[in-house]
Amino acid sequence: MLRVLFLRRCCKGLVGAPEKYHEFEQEVGKLCEARWAGEGWPLHKPNESMNETVKRLYGNNPPDWVIDGDEGFSTPKNRGYRVGYFASDLHGKWSHNARTPQAFLSLLKGAGYDAVFLKYTQVHGTDAPPDMFTKNLKTYFLPWSQDPQKYRPLPKTIDVTFLGKVGAPYPLRQKLYAELPLFCKKRRLSLVIGKPPAVPSFMRHAHEYEGEYIVGDRYRETLGRTRILIFGSSKYRYAVNKYTEGLFSGCLVMADRPADAEALGLKDGYNYVEIDEDSWKATLDYYAASRQHAQTVAEQGRKLALERHSHKQRAQEFITMLGEFQ
Repeated sequence: MLRVLFLRRCCKGLVGAPEKYHEFEQEVGKLCEARWAGEGWPLHKPNESMNETVKRLYGNNPPDWVIDGDEGFSTPKNRGYRVGYFASDLHGKWSHNARTPQAFLSLLKGAGYDAVFLKYTQVHGTDAPPDMFTKNLKTYFLPWSQDPQKYRPLPKTIDVTFLGKVGAPYPLRQKLYAELPLFCKKRRLSLVIGKPPAVPSFMRHAHEYEGEYIVGDRYRETLGRTRILIFGSSKYRYAVNKYTEGLFSGCLVMADRPADAEALGLKDGYNYVEIDEDSWKATLDYYAASRQHAQTVAEQGRKLALERHSHKQRAQEFITMLGEFQ
């Protein structure tokens, strides 16, 4: 059986992307012999090198793969195992002073990884070539996935929901956040709108913020009760978690087209609805009034999610990717 050691930090109980990483890793653990020794896990030992951790946990019989965390970005030259890395945002790695896609690419290339597993295959909105990562690294596309037991349809009581970060990288979201309240009020559409706390997601424990913000169980329940989930991908055109969160929740997902839409199976007007800064009002008007059509698109979106974007399916894909090296 394939053996995998994760050196990523423990993300149990967090929200957003860290939560999804944790759930996905646990699903991987059902398909292989997996161990976790990153920060926050019982097996973690501070200031230990990768080789030292492998030696301590495996002796002279190392695992097949080590999945590195965000701390080192370096791999031992002499090792009897392969090393991979999970990359999400491609426009930079601020914690390592890599503030451009080019700098982040250099960081990854210098680390000597055998494979980089990408949540997004392209980065737009910068001066870098969109496909520079896939052209210069050994990469695999491993997009976001969800737990269908957590994200599921509930009785629909909310017409429109907007939840998420709002700032310079999100021009469409800025427009939505500013104009949705009056738009929905005039049309007598119920609206839930909000931003997350100004704390990095890897420091956001759901139980600490659930009272004041829509996170954790409150977030999942809100999506489950929502008819239309509206948002923007960012100027980078990332297929962020909200796409599949909304699909699983039975929402009509209304957003701009992410760069990886085709690979994810997203089809405008069939299983999600594409908008931009100019078209969102007319599009929202139509689908808010045409509930049956909106429901049909939402049902096709949920079907896509169940067929292709659960943690279980993504974990199986990941194991297949790792096995290609044997």
